Amino acid sequence: MDSFRCPSCLCSLPTEQGLASHIEQKAACRAAFDKHLEEKARELLAALRVEEAGINEDVPLAKRHRPTDSPLLEPLPNSLADLEPDDFLQLPSEHEPHSKRARVEDVPEDEEEEIEAGGIPLDPFVRRHPTAGATYGKCFNLFETLHRDRVKEGFGKNPWAPFEDEDEWKLAKFLLMSGMNQGDIDDYLKLNITRTRTSVSYKNKLSFFEKIDQLPRGGAEWECEMWEVEGDMLDANGNKEKEVLELWRRDPVECIKDLVSNPAFNDCIEYAPKRLFEDAFAEKPLISEMWTASWWEDIQEVLPEGATVAPVILASDKTQLSTFSGDKSAWPVYLSIGNIAKATRRSPSARAMVLVGYLPVTKLECFSENKRSQMRYQLFHDCMRSLLEPLIKAGTEGVDMECGDGFIRKVFPILAAYIADHPEQCLIACCQENHCPQCLVEPKKRGEPTEFERREPSSTLDKIQAALATDSLPAEMKAEGVRPVMPFWADLPHCDIFSCLTPDILHQLHKGMFKDHTVKWATACVSGDEKEVDQRFRTMSPHGDLRYFKKGISLISQWTGNEYKNMEKIFLGVIAGAADERVVVAVRAILDFIYYAHFEIHTSESLANLEAAWRTFHRSKQVFIDLGVRDNFDFAKLHSLGHYLRAILRLGSADGYNTEGPERLHIDFAKLGYRASNRKEFIRQMARWLDRREAVGRFEAYLEWLKVLPARSDESEDAFADADGVEGQEDTSPAVQGSRRACETSGPAIGTDDGEQVSGSFASHTRLSRDSRLAPTSKTQGRTVSLERETLAIRPTGYTIAKQPPFPRTSASQIATSYGAGRDFLYTLETYLRSVDTSHLTRSEVRALGNLAVRDDAEMAVYKQVKLHLPKMSQVSQKATTDTIRAVLDVPAQGLHAGTPAHFSTVLVVDKSQRGVGRDSIRHKDNPISDLRVAQIRVIFRPPTEFAGLVKHPLAFVQWFTPLRARDASVGMYSVARSTTVQVQQSSVISIDQIVRTCHLIPVFGRQLDRTWSPTNVLERCPRFYLNPYLRHSDFVLLRFLLDRWLAQKARLLTTGSRCSS
Repeated sequence: MDSFRCPSCLCSLPTEQGLASHIEQKAACRAAFDKHLEEKARELLAALRVEEAGINEDVPLAKRHRPTDSPLLEPLPNSLADLEPDDFLQLPSEHEPHSKRARVEDVPEDEEEEIEAGGIPLDPFVRRHPTAGATYGKCFNLFETLHRDRVKEGFGKNPWAPFEDEDEWKLAKFLLMSGMNQGDIDDYLKLNITRTRTSVSYKNKLSFFEKIDQLPRGGAEWECEMWEVEGDMLDANGNKEKEVLELWRRDPVECIKDLVSNPAFNDCIEYAPKRLFEDAFAEKPLISEMWTASWWEDIQEVLPEGATVAPVILASDKTQLSTFSGDKSAWPVYLSIGNIAKATRRSPSARAMVLVGYLPVTKLECFSENKRSQMRYQLFHDCMRSLLEPLIKAGTEGVDMECGDGFIRKVFPILAAYIADHPEQCLIACCQENHCPQCLVEPKKRGEPTEFERREPSSTLDKIQAALATDSLPAEMKAEGVRPVMPFWADLPHCDIFSCLTPDILHQLHKGMFKDHTVKWATACVSGDEKEVDQRFRTMSPHGDLRYFKKGISLISQWTGNEYKNMEKIFLGVIAGAADERVVVAVRAILDFIYYAHFEIHTSESLANLEAAWRTFHRSKQVFIDLGVRDNFDFAKLHSLGHYLRAILRLGSADGYNTEGPERLHIDFAKLGYRASNRKEFIRQMARWLDRREAVGRFEAYLEWLKVLPARSDESEDAFADADGVEGQEDTSPAVQGSRRACETSGPAIGTDDGEQVSGSFASHTRLSRDSRLAPTSKTQGRTVSLERETLAIRPTGYTIAKQPPFPRTSASQIATSYGAGRDFLYTLETYLRSVDTSHLTRSEVRALGNLAVRDDAEMAVYKQVKLHLPKMSQVSQKATTDTIRAVLDVPAQGLHAGTPAHFSTVLVVDKSQRGVGRDSIRHKDNPISDLRVAQIRVIFRPPTEFAGLVKHPLAFVQWFTPLRARDASVGMYSVARSTTVQVQQSSVISIDQIVRTCHLIPVFGRQLDRTWSPTNVLERCPRFYLNPYLRHSDFVLLRFLLDRWLAQKARLLTTGSRCSS
């Protein structure tokens, strides 16, 4: 029979799993195996090493010569059985010198690769273009030039000029940026209290705007281009009707100059492509910003040596201006450049996305109905051609630009991306809306998971020109859905307009595939239809990052992105059990695709998972036809999902091109300006209003640069941030709202300004390692403590809690009764206190612990909440986030104020009692849920003062759920239940440093919902729950991406071993 032999000790095991367990459990075999893997990696790198004198640092490692006959180029073993005994017995005693990274960065050999919580390397391999972004001399940046000019004008001693002082400047800024119209500003300045007490130098709106207009302006000035359109309709005199239109525009090249010269962007701008990789061979790319994707590197090859590319990003979308009456609309066109980081681009306050024009909005009634649509299409392209004309020469010849870092570069602005929804994409691509704007798929084949031939700009342009010349529409153009419109992009250099069209997460995924299609299909497949689904939404267990749908979803009339995203968090759990398993699998595939598409940085694995989710849906979608819900899948939004992978590889992660960004900009660049106007010639007034706002923003940035104003907070708003938590709305669930109000009623609330806070630090390790290390010190209530603990990258880095507890003298008996801790509270507390490390105590103190007993009347400090500081996950955000744990009692109704129920958070906890259980893989240390277990917090407290010296952090009494063992095959979630022993709830006292994060438990509703369940009692009455991976994007990274990756690695290690005969 076959057996599996350990290459170290040569013992034989009957199974692959047994071999893996043997090596994991035998220290000598495990150490030899780990050392062998490290040595193999060093040998591979050493084989690529080139003598320092002869190396070309600008040539990527992947393109350098590799000796094909070198035995050191053998691949690393994929499994234990690939190793030979001699590999262990003859390990070299000295290490080879380490090689270089893809450019010039050294890699310390004795250090383990550091990775962050999401599994992304902290120090990836970098490949830079050898000539891109060359400089041609030094220069003054925007603010240096501005400061020099102001000194010459005599403003050197008063940085606030033309205002008298800082207070006058701040009032002027408030009046202009608040959205008040000119009449309101005039009324305010004429108030007697304003004139007598404020005594500003501007007394009315005229003098006020004179001051504002003295602020320095940018280089891009507004101009109005008048268009006269002659139609085919005749007026009363028999003459052709004409219509005069206005195109308001700014020079896009001047706008780009303003962006690259702004020193405020110095920390978030790149002038050359910068490819990132997980490995030294450039085989595992990391895709995030535009400079990490392929387009920039490819376009650099066709430009002159030393060229600096400015990847132009356009966005356009018509928006309604009038609210209740009238049909006033605007059609803004926005511009940014891919040199600036996407997080900065989508922050409105950063002003990295600028307005370059307002397209005319008209019905063209001077044309007959059969020509009107065609002429509207052509008008759009004619206006865009006029607007973007300066890019033709600049993109061909380059423009010398003074950059914010003080150097001059030859910049080539090239159109790289265009953000638009599907109708506008078809308008841009000159194709009909029932066709794909990127490829030549037939309308009836859009539901197939097949890659079709892409549209090609030159051939499309030839067909359009031929059709316009002959005034006919050939059959080939009809089949391809091409409109005979002369496109604006015809003369733009190096422009593939079809590849410029970017993924639209809002309209294609959240609104399109999920809300408009998947929700309707799945609801129709549920027994009980809408009523059952609505009731399940109303019964859902609460969480602070989840909206409560108290009336279900069928009665919602105003849908926004927040509603879509909150439905996505729980929809799979809602339909599970009530719908066919094939429906559940299909819905899960769509949700996985949406969540992977949201990643802000991609690895080759996450992109493979994105593609796999798309293909899984296509394999599962037949169920909707079988159940009579759909006849076909020939619609644009489903087909568009097949283009996401290519777009991400080419232009960077999809979050950088979400249409939520332009829609948010409509508020600042269109709606507020319209409200500040008198509604007559409003576009002219809006352009003037915007010019003044930009001047105020530029002057504010200049003052910050001068250090006379504090810098703006790093926590600038994100135009469409939704990574973890609900943006711009309050959770309306009774339990969560009650806990929040309860936190406001008494005592200093955490995270507010009502009371002082203290913080604790956990170990700040970033490696997925199980090694115990000494953590940095932290100060807690004046004491400096050291935290030594075993940690994973996913563990919190610290916490914040109220310095003065809201309930400082709560007895143990009150905790046992009011908080539901029960009679086990004192026993578990004493058990915990006896188990703590006593090495810092004196002998007498240690002896006293032998008789440790906590009395029923012992008083303890009780807290309502604690905020955990979660580590950064680059897939979710470039900033660390916080996670609030609540343990709040119910608040009875008082007068007009309704009562609110209690809220006790469910959390993921490191259960020390589970350590070492079920470790059947040599890669156990990379398991993201290793030792984790679900628990419910009942009370957050500190022990009585006589035992305060035993603990370093606040404690929590928790009730346990069963361990995480296996995921449900269709839902893909772990199933847990209350953990009991002889029908008694298992509970413990733990330190809060054992808590990893809050979690959400979805009730397993089964075939039909138990009507006695409600949000306030479902956690007590429901027998089983799903651990929700869709609550937040960070939960998805942990419970789906990292876990799937670990399981795949484990499977590879256990299934690719070579067999040997016994």
